[in-house]
Amino acid sequence: MIVAQRLEHVAEIHVAGLAGFLLAKCAAAYSRRTQKDWYGLAFVLVHNDAGGPEAAAQAVIDRFGGQIGAIRTALADLAANFANREAQGPRAYARQMAIDHPEVKQVTTLADAVVAVDAFCTHVMAASAGAEDPSDADPTGAVGPSSVPLLAAPCRPSQLTRRKLRHFLRRRPRCMIGDLGPVGEQDLVKP
Repeated sequence: MIVAQRLEHVAEIHVAGLAGFLLAKCAAAYSRRTQKDWYGLAFVLVHNDAGGPEAAAQAVIDRFGGQIGAIRTALADLAANFANREAQGPRAYARQMAIDHPEVKQVTTLADAVVAVDAFCTHVMAASAGAEDPSDADPTGAVGPSSVPLLAAPCRPSQLTRRKLRHFLRRRPRCMIGDLGPVGEQDLVKP
């Protein structure tokens, strides 16, 4: 009688948490400038289980605290590369989303990427600048009372209400939704 022997393999796998992944991807995007880095960052900011870009930013702040200042240049670069629909960040995100999720409108994916990265950078830059309130920071590095929060309350980017969209348009005229294409009632979530 032959008894089958069972061979077990054990592997230890180290994975990054949300905060570590986002900072690693931010550094990669800053140095490599590849589409996969822009897409990966935007995708995780829009679709993370923490609750959106503001929650992801808070995870980074909670995990890395006073060390965030060391990546301030990479964060400013990230904000600049997602400043509007023509930037390489939103375009890379929209291209891949069109392949993976063709049912989602391009105008939505472009807006999601711009809004999510802006919210993330605003919150993280506020912490690196020592601002107590994220609304006191601007992702370009300007900190002061002239900066206002992008969104009045945290929300997932594709769930912009009319009020928040109007606020977004006033806050970021360089990234007007009109530049992204036609936005109708069907693209907005009713409050």
